Amino acid sequence: MALWKNIFFLLFVFTLVIPLSTHVSEESFHQCVDCNVILISIDTLRADHVSSYGYFRNTTPNIDSFFSNGFFLMNAFSHTPYTSPSHMSLLTSTYPAVHKIRNNDQLSTHRLRGLITLAEVLSDNGYKTAAFTGGGNVAREQGFDRGFQLFHDGCLIDQVDEDGLEPIFSWIDESKNQKFLLFLHTYIPHDPYVPPRKFNIFVDPNYSGSLIKTGEEFQEILQTDNLSNFNGKRKLFWKNMKKTDISDVRHMISLYDGDILYADYKLGMILRYLEENNLVNNSIIILFSDHGEEFMEHGGFLHEKLYDETLHVPLIIKMPHSDGGVITSPAGLIDVSPTILEYLGIPAPNIFQGSSLKPLMESEEGDRIIYSQKTNNQVSIRTPKWKYISLSGDEGLYDLVSDPNETQDVKLQNTGQTTWFRDNLKEFNSINYKLGQNRYNTDINLTNSTIQRLKELGYAS
Repeated sequence: MALWKNIFFLLFVFTLVIPLSTHVSEESFHQCVDCNVILISIDTLRADHVSSYGYFRNTTPNIDSFFSNGFFLMNAFSHTPYTSPSHMSLLTSTYPAVHKIRNNDQLSTHRLRGLITLAEVLSDNGYKTAAFTGGGNVAREQGFDRGFQLFHDGCLIDQVDEDGLEPIFSWIDESKNQKFLLFLHTYIPHDPYVPPRKFNIFVDPNYSGSLIKTGEEFQEILQTDNLSNFNGKRKLFWKNMKKTDISDVRHMISLYDGDILYADYKLGMILRYLEENNLVNNSIIILFSDHGEEFMEHGGFLHEKLYDETLHVPLIIKMPHSDGGVITSPAGLIDVSPTILEYLGIPAPNIFQGSSLKPLMESEEGDRIIYSQKTNNQVSIRTPKWKYISLSGDEGLYDLVSDPNETQDVKLQNTGQTTWFRDNLKEFNSINYKLGQNRYNTDINLTNSTIQRLKELGYAS
């Protein structure tokens, strides 16, 4: 294995060992050579609002049923709370500081030079590739079309009209007799939360506040006010929100849960289509989200912070002929593409920073640290016990064992631990900066001094 890949596998790995699975298939694992790959992204879906992740509401019945024998990564995290960089991290297996894609970016001709997407790797290995995304921050303008022979960003899944799924079904019909990569993405749970009446079942019928109560009501106001752009819709949706009113907060959560239920319904149609066309037993099917959503856990809404409610995401991997399992070891979205390639028996590009999850799925012991960022100066590092957040020099340290909701900053009581995180973060940022600059060269090599420094820190042998 290339030195660069080894270094990033070892980088920030603790020697702590925790049980990894409460239920893992007893049959021996194998490669899934020439298997199809299906990626399903539900934008803005926090893990703790998925019913199979323990949520008290039945928000995801179709997902739960279809993935009942999948591998549930219970502690999977995004590397940023933003849509574009999060998806790019998954597809290129690089951190945001390396790929440099940001929300609302317009792609320059050299932006992705030196990076290799999962779609490009599979296309080069004979796969037919297609993506159907919600556009916006997952559009060709950010470079998401790289490697996809068909790239459609017309919000097909998000359309109220169920006929919108027909282009997806048609592509599956045309492609099912050859190996393929299919990437699906929906914004349905993203704000404004306006589920159709059929799925708006979680709101309190006695709610008497001034917030939008149904999707139909919202659409009527939009037509009356002649609002069509996203920012106008968002402003209208949130304008009467009272942060201090617990009934308003609960109402927003209920609308959000209704949207999750609606997304589950639309995706359920696609999942059933895969079953009806006998594609389940020769496909690796992965469901994930790019980030979560805040509901006043830390004083706000949406997804602007680096706390777990915005970074903890569902990640479920369904393998052919496997009973699946529940994996509690930490994982990051940059680990998804290396996992796929290892099962397919295709070498991962040296620039990939993630590590395959296959060892965890085979019950091997191990841990990894999760690195996330908003900008280069706003970052977090998460271990099973600690969460360190640095916001332009303002630090916070949280003991996740005694304070899983990240409410008590204990950096002053744990100065040694804080220093450790601070120093390691500097090294990590430095390495990512160098890789981000040097990736414009096709051959990426570490200098001897960098390798020696990694050895001194214990990240390389």
